[in-house]
Parts: sequence; structure tokens; C-alpha cells
Amino acid sequence: MAILVREIAGMSGSEGADEASATLVFDLKKGAADSMAAVRAAVVSETPATFDGLDRTKFTWREEEENLRLIVNVDYSARLPESTLRRSFDSTGGTVRVFTSLDTASFVRPGRTAPNFRSLIGIKDGDPEGVDKTVPALKLSYSYKWPSNVINNAYVKALAGLVGMTNSATWDTYGAGELLFLGASGEIIPNVPTTISYSYAASADVTGLTIADITGVAKGGHDYLRVAYEEEADATAKKKIRRPLAAYVERIYGRTAFSSFGII
Repeated sequence: MAILVREIAGMSGSEGADEASATLVFDLKKGAADSMAAVRAAVVSETPATFDGLDRTKFTWREEEENLRLIVNVDYSARLPESTLRRSFDSTGGTVRVFTSLDTASFVRPGRTAPNFRSLIGIKDGDPEGVDKTVPALKLSYSYKWPSNVINNAYVKALAGLVGMTNSATWDTYGAGELLFLGASGEIIPNVPTTISYSYAASADVTGLTIADITGVAKGGHDYLRVAYEEEADATAKKKIRRPLAAYVERIYGRTAFSSFGII
């Protein structure tokens, strides 16, 4: 006989601000010769794949009438569909050590002139000590759910090889060099969709920086800026001081096409 599936009373569910679930109850009648594989196929075929905007996630059953009748509970929930990208962010800020200030006010005892250190901070033994400054910092996490059996070891190894690289071209609105790939994490289970989290640090390119008398400095978001100093005399204060001589912008991260991640 054909396996018969019909919905019966007993529906339940829940709904919150960011999640929802529901359970539909079905009565299933089968023949003595019908296998559990046939029962599973009948449940998948005869129950809705979605209910009230929720996806069918699993079903459970209990036996009635010597295995010829089953009560089947089909669960539905809101879940991330395959091939969907989610973005999360953390912009709580960070700190960086700076060696020049935006403005300097000096106060000196009568009859003396304060040396002009050209905005250098914390001069000690002729060199600036600097100070920690809170700056904008943006960390990004991209979560992508891949279809079953798509992700393999070759892809995982390729991801590992991209750690510490920046984007060579605009990617998801971020200009070249503004995103640094920090790594990815996930778990591969055969015949199950694979969710991978990709982590990045964002830092904007800047132009027009001024360091003492040095102007027009341009720096990529993840480049390293260093300053060389020289000793010279401050004729007004009658002291020898160290002042910035040159600024160097060092590119320390390689660049690659972030399109190879395959998520955008």
C-alpha cells in the first residue's frame, strides 16, 4: 500500500526578536513491508518544505499500532540559507603610538625660550617617546554558508595562504589595500552545508599627513609609517634638538585579489 501522510492537530511554535520556529504534526500510515527509507522519502515529499516563511529543518517520529502508524513532528525554523553572506562588525576602536601632535602649547620660565621640537611628543635623550592614541579601528567578519560538499582541503589550504594579505582591488566598497585578511574558520562535514567565517581588519588610506615640517605624506591603510630624525640647533632657544628629517611609508603586506574567496 502507498504510504499515507496527513496533517493532524497539534501545531506549535515560538517567535522572538531574531528567531522563530514551528512544529507541524502529521499522521503517517504505512504497510508492513515499507522500509524506513520509504518513510523518510514520504515525509520529505508529502510535508511542506517551508511554513510561514520558515525552512523545514528536521523531523521526529514515534511509533503507534505496531509500527504501522507513526506520529511525525516536522520542525521549521529560520536558518541561514545556502550561498548567503552575512556581515558583522566591531568598531570599538584601537590604540596606536603617535610621535607628533596636532598642536603644541609651550610654557617656559621667565627669561628663557622653549625649544621648538616641531610637534614631537615626549622628548627623552633627544628622541620622541610618543603617546598612545585612540584611533578608529574596524574589524569585519563575513559568514558564508556554502552548499554541501563544495568546500575541500584545497580551498582551506588556499585560504591559509592568503592570511596577512591585503586586497589588490576594490572589494565590497573597500579600496585597494584597505582590508587585511586575518584568517577564516569553519568545519567540514560530508553532505552538510559548510559555514565559514572570514575575518578582516579595515584601515582607510590617508593622504595629506603632516609630520612637523614634512607635508603631503600619503599612507596606505595597512602600510607602516616611520620617521627619521636629525640633530640641529635651535638658535632661539640655544639648544640642540632632534627634528623629523624624512618620513618613510613601508608596505609590509602583500596584495592579492580577494575575489578568490568566492563569497562576493
